[in-house]
Parts: sequence; structure tokens; C-alpha cells
Amino acid sequence: MRLNFEKKVILHVLFFCVIIAVISGAVIWPTIIYIDNLNRDTYNLRVYMERRYESAKNIRFSRQKTAEIKEETRNFPKFTFKSTDQLELITALENIASHHNITQKIDILNLDAKTNWLNISLSTTGYYNDSWNYLADLEKINYFLQIDKLVFSPIFERAEQSSSTKMFLGLKLYVNE
Repeated sequence: MRLNFEKKVILHVLFFCVIIAVISGAVIWPTIIYIDNLNRDTYNLRVYMERRYESAKNIRFSRQKTAEIKEETRNFPKFTFKSTDQLELITALENIASHHNITQKIDILNLDAKTNWLNISLSTTGYYNDSWNYLADLEKINYFLQIDKLVFSPIFERAEQSSSTKMFLGLKLYVNE
């Protein structure tokens, strides 16, 4: 079986193409995989470094904020209630009530020793608008009062035609030892 010159050239070209394909597969393909892995590792390292940078930035910001927070906490003793301040609280409540022409009666003033909460129960009587102004001034008091219960009920007297209301207030106040 004799091959003519043209078939020999085609076989030689095919042989060289196969050799080039094998060399390409043996050298270039692993290089492509290596470059892909290197890109993935570089991306993961960049993400890790960005997280570390954000963490360091947050720590720096937190350190700067601590000075501001310390400055603000110096004002807290003015607003915290101590168990020895009960007379001041009662006086403040009475002053607010008298300022708004409200008749006030303190039903319960109980300090719960387990939870450090002072429970206050008030009964007030006065005109509707005065009662709302009384509540507004209670919000402005220097203590952090929590309104636990608020009940408005109208008092209607036929003879006087007045718009008086009776208000029951349940308040809570945290006591700082």
C-alpha cells in the first residue's frame, strides 16, 4: 500500500496537529485551571481583607463614640430615681396637679424590692383639657415614668353642665439603688 505524496503530506499535517493538541492539552489546560484557582483565591482573600478592614473601622468608630457616651452618661444621675427621692417625686406630682387645677390622690406608692420598680397609682379629677395638660407635663418630668394604665371616665353633673373627667393612672418607675 503505497501512499502518494499528497496523502503523506495530509498524514504529516494531521500527525503534527494531534501532537500540538496533546501538547496544548498537557500544558495549557492545567495552566488555565491554575489561573482560575488563583483568581478564586485572590477574590476570597480580597473579601476577607475587606471584612477585616470594616471590622477595624467599626472598632475605631466605637472607640471614638465611647468618649461621647461617657460624657452623656454623666447626666444620668439627674434622671435616675433613687429610693430616697420619693418625697421629691410626690412633691413634683403635686406641683404639676396644682398647676393644672387637678385634684390628685395617690392611691398606691409601692416599691417592689425584687424588681426595683416603684408602682404608683393616681386618681385625678379635673377638666378634660387640664387633664391632658397634666399628662403632657408628666412626660416632661425628670424621671423616666412609664404609663402602665390610663383610664379616662367622664363626670357629668346635670346641675353644673361641666365637662370634668376622672382619670386613673398606673405608673411605673425604675429605682436605681
